[in-house]
Amino acid sequence: MPSTNTGTRRRRAVPLLSAAVLATVLALTGCAGGTEIQTGGEEDRFISGDGSATVFEAGDRVPVPEVGGTTFEGDELALA
Repeated sequence: MPSTNTGTRRRRAVPLLSAAVLATVLALTGCAGGTEIQTGGEEDRFISGDGSATVFEAGDRVPVPEVGGTTFEGDELALA
């Protein structure tokens, strides 16, 4: 008759599961960020893909175009 003792499998599964959870936590910790550049307010800078920030003075910024349209119900909508 086959043994129904699962104690050996459980003893092996717990360390493997613990290692998998630890590896997942470490991998996700690397995605947490922490390299933000604090050079001013959110509305006066652009952060490129390499992490460097470019500050645009208010006089150098281009005005935002008008954004608007018609809703599905036929009403006019403007974001201004």
